[in-house]
Amino acid sequence: MAILDATEEVMSEAGVEAFSLNAVAARAGIAVGTIYNHFRDRDELIRQLFLTRRAQMFAEVDSVLKEAQKLPFRDKLTAFVRVVLQHFDNRHDFLSIVLQTEHLGLQCLDRIKSSDSPERSAMLRIQEQAAEIVKAGLKEKVLRLESADLYPALLMGVVRAILLDRIDARARPVAEEAERVVDLFLRGAGAGPRTRTRT
Repeated sequence: MAILDATEEVMSEAGVEAFSLNAVAARAGIAVGTIYNHFRDRDELIRQLFLTRRAQMFAEVDSVLKEAQKLPFRDKLTAFVRVVLQHFDNRHDFLSIVLQTEHLGLQCLDRIKSSDSPERSAMLRIQEQAAEIVKAGLKEKVLRLESADLYPALLMGVVRAILLDRIDARARPVAEEAERVVDLFLRGAGAGPRTRTRT
């Protein structure tokens, strides 16, 4: 929808708290009243943007994981990391908005972000999918059992750190880092022999 695309662009440029519906309408080439034909108010517009983008990401991830279902663990993990990073490559403005809203406590997003809501946090849902992939790695004995409960959070922490690091660097697609992310993760969680540094 053109209104959501315009909202995403304007919010990214002006800031989540400062953007106006007049600016959104101007960007979309419509009258402000047209926005109210689709959305109750400004908060509903923000909420719908988050719900729509999140649904798109879930669909992309689900599709890739379905295709990768029979692949070896490393290939499946790489496909998962790549599609998550690719989503934000394609929606760089939305990534900026997500990062802006993390500490704002916007009431319109409370229900979306609530862990006990059917509309739960996107990153929580993605972390749950990461946990399913980790189970495959444990089953294939590619990952150690020790501290396995931490692996999904560690993986998503690396993904988030890459996104944060590249937020201002649009030149190189962040999805190109998928292999390096997987390498880093597996070096820390791999099932090979462990060495201890002598002191």
